[in-house]
Amino acid sequence: MTQRAHRRALTATALTLSAALLGTSLAAAAPRPVDERGRIPIKDIPDCPRIEAAKCGFVTVLVDPSDPLLGTMDVGYELHPRTDRSKPSLGTIVAVEGGPGYSTTASRSYFKDMLGPLLKRKRLLLVGNRGTGRSGAILCQPLQSYEGDYVRAVGKCGRQLDDASDVYGSALAADDLAAVLDELEIAEVDLYGDSYGTFFSQAFAVAHPDRVRSLVLDGAYFIGGEDPFYIDTNRALLDAFRYTCERSPVCVGRGETTNDMIVRLTEQLRKKPITGRAPNADGEMEQVTFDVGGLIYLTTAAATSPTLYRELDAAMRAALRAQPYNRPLLRLARETFYVGGAGPVRGYSEGSLRRGRMQ
Repeated sequence: MTQRAHRRALTATALTLSAALLGTSLAAAAPRPVDERGRIPIKDIPDCPRIEAAKCGFVTVLVDPSDPLLGTMDVGYELHPRTDRSKPSLGTIVAVEGGPGYSTTASRSYFKDMLGPLLKRKRLLLVGNRGTGRSGAILCQPLQSYEGDYVRAVGKCGRQLDDASDVYGSALAADDLAAVLDELEIAEVDLYGDSYGTFFSQAFAVAHPDRVRSLVLDGAYFIGGEDPFYIDTNRALLDAFRYTCERSPVCVGRGETTNDMIVRLTEQLRKKPITGRAPNADGEMEQVTFDVGGLIYLTTAAATSPTLYRELDAAMRAALRAQPYNRPLLRLARETFYVGGAGPVRGYSEGSLRRGRMQ
């Protein structure tokens, strides 16, 4: 996925630090060999097709425990055994992907690389959150294609799921993970969450505190009091642009702050969007239309594209001159706007993103 690869590259340093913290966190507690007797032997779980050494399985859960008539769904998991069998096991790490919508099992290579030596004596368990990957990935084709009216596509997706449209939240997904742990007779785990995975991991820790030995949150979302329209996130973005300007002698010396220009450019774009040809990072030219929605996209994309903090100020100043020079702003838009669909639903489900996962 282009978007995913972009985010991975931008957060490589943070993830390396998180891996180091994970090692420190798990090493801080005295190693406790885990008695695996009585649990489902690894040899009795089917091998994963085309995935070396891993075992794959499903646990069947109720779609909605409060309404059994909605039926059941299969929650898929992968169990990767520890690589060093000469010493006792130190337990199981559960890693959870972000999005919401990304497949945890599809990111196995990323998790295994990051956790590295910890997997010598710890098993890695990857469980697909309901609505993603091998756990009934939600396929709402208009949403997945990114074609047509997006708001209408969200409504169509909800109608497609019908009564099941509200059963993909974090609370039920947390219970699914507990069901997998019960199936495998795993008492407690070291839990790692990335991005939305941090929201899920906190939900799991609150609902099943006795199953969590340690918790690592990478790029964390706050689980309590989150505004559904992300007003608090927008305030944080404005603070970030303000801090960036305050730390730049050039920006401070000009009087008008970056936030002032965001307001002024918004008013201008409401009257007339900016249109023109611009190159992406590979020099490929394309026609770009930049409107208020595009400005919102750029400012929010700064969270994972730190170069925008460096370049957006100058690009807006150029566009707001008496004789506008729009090329820098259009170039940023061309480089940042995502073009294309969401890709294979087993890797990422846009429908899962839009069906209320942060509940």
